[in-house]
Amino acid sequence: MKKTVLALGLAIALCMVTMAGAYAQAAAPAPEAKAPAAAAAKEINVTITGKIEVKTETKDGKEVKTVSVVVADAKGADGKEVASLKGKTLTVVGAKCADVEKVAGKDASIVGKMKEGSTELQAVSCIEKPVETPAAAPAAK
Repeated sequence: MKKTVLALGLAIALCMVTMAGAYAQAAAPAPEAKAPAAAAAKEINVTITGKIEVKTETKDGKEVKTVSVVVADAKGADGKEVASLKGKTLTVVGAKCADVEKVAGKDASIVGKMKEGSTELQAVSCIEKPVETPAAAPAAK
């Protein structure tokens, strides 16, 4: 009789633990529910003008180049200024990174895409800005 009561008590305890675990799992939000909100970061098209910098670092015995642009001016696809990017350093990534690297140390205009709040710029094209020379003084007569 004691063994039957003990077995019945263990069976009830096991059922209660299982039900409590199932209830706790159902009450907790699913991790997938948060992913769409994070993935909803808006991608914007921008035109960045600034100075191109290339840094070479050694990581794990390999030299790694990092191409970046110090933003002097930033405009969205609508032509409006994106003031939040001004003065920031953005890391240039993507297939056109090599084109941007060619104008290192110079001012350039880069058209690309980036996610809001990100510091990575996916370059689409890069054009070196011409050096502005002072206007020549008119010849004296």
